[in-house]
Amino acid sequence: MSTVLPDEQPKGAGGAESSTQPRREKRGAGERGGHPANGRNNEAIPGAGQEAQSIYSVYQEESPVAVEFRRSYAKLSYHMKQENKHSFLMTSAMEGEGKSTAAAMMAITIARYRNTKTLLLDADLRRPRVHEFFELPARDGFADALLGERNIIETVKDTRFENLKVVTCGKRVASPTGLLQADRLANILSELKFYFDTVILDSPPVLPVSDAAQIAAETDGVIFVLMAGVTQRDVVKRAVDILRDLRIQVVGTLVNNATQVLPYYYSYDYYDYRY
Repeated sequence: MSTVLPDEQPKGAGGAESSTQPRREKRGAGERGGHPANGRNNEAIPGAGQEAQSIYSVYQEESPVAVEFRRSYAKLSYHMKQENKHSFLMTSAMEGEGKSTAAAMMAITIARYRNTKTLLLDADLRRPRVHEFFELPARDGFADALLGERNIIETVKDTRFENLKVVTCGKRVASPTGLLQADRLANILSELKFYFDTVILDSPPVLPVSDAAQIAAETDGVIFVLMAGVTQRDVVKRAVDILRDLRIQVVGTLVNNATQVLPYYYSYDYYDYRY
């Protein structure tokens, strides 16, 4: 897996908080600077593009993939501090590129690495996987909050990882797009950011449906996941252009299964698609 995110060095981790309480305080902008940097790992994200399996059996703290996610988070933290960003949507151009697994791994990394109250929200109401990863019931989740049947904080579920909570997809709905109204999304994310330091959202891919663009517009930025050697360049360009046309910031990329396809150097200037 190769990563492209702005660079900053994070601080160490600590203990957990057992209850959902308001997060300690909002971090101010401009605390520390950063610079564009590249990261690389020769491993693919485990389980990506396959049937969902328990994240508890996949995640190994000292594995090459876990180390790479810690490096990726160190780079992502530039945006979190320098630009006061707290919510990030993880998506891809098409299905099967590992975005859901990557979202889970990133959320685990943030929760464990910085002792920060972290929430993973399954906003993929079409093919949800987060509840399977964490061995949780799907019911009473994001869709229920969008329908006004639950307060979003009532849907927060515990995981086995310190500092990490999950909101599952909730009930299955016939037309997810109709639920994704800007005011509802803004209110839900505003409340979650009051209680949590960081919110990571998993969403559907960009090209098949409009859900990802609708949700991304209410977040602080997008982390784009692509499968090296599978996703065609024109497909990736089209997906990123859709987000850019809506003035949605892509803060970085995660390139899955980079070992056999990409050369050692992967350009930070992702939007020019130089491999």
